[in-house]
Amino acid sequence: MADPIQEKRVGEMQGPFPLKKDIIEAVVLPKPPGIFLLFNGIYSSPKYVGRADRNLAKALKTWIGKYHFFKFDFCASPEGAFLRECSLYHHFAGSRHLENGSHPQRPPNFNWRCPVCKIFE
Repeated sequence: MADPIQEKRVGEMQGPFPLKKDIIEAVVLPKPPGIFLLFNGIYSSPKYVGRADRNLAKALKTWIGKYHFFKFDFCASPEGAFLRECSLYHHFAGSRHLENGSHPQRPPNFNWRCPVCKIFE
């Protein structure tokens, strides 16, 4: 399996944008699955890696007030979003440098595997 982070680099994500409702509504389509990075400063390292299996815009709005900027990208499927989220999580050194509490979780009843580590084997 190809590494999703290699297929599309972090720099190819859209953004950074201010994490505000009107900005999200202007630049993010409401329905597709996708991945996102959250930042406190426009030039700082990401503080959080996340995904939305169904509605990227809605997921981003839940973080308003907690972070100040975001980058995002759409994914073709929820599985694609999970694989890219895992890759980004490991790329940015996981919970050592991110505020994510733990490795990204897969949805219940799915057997998707992280493309980087063996957590789900």
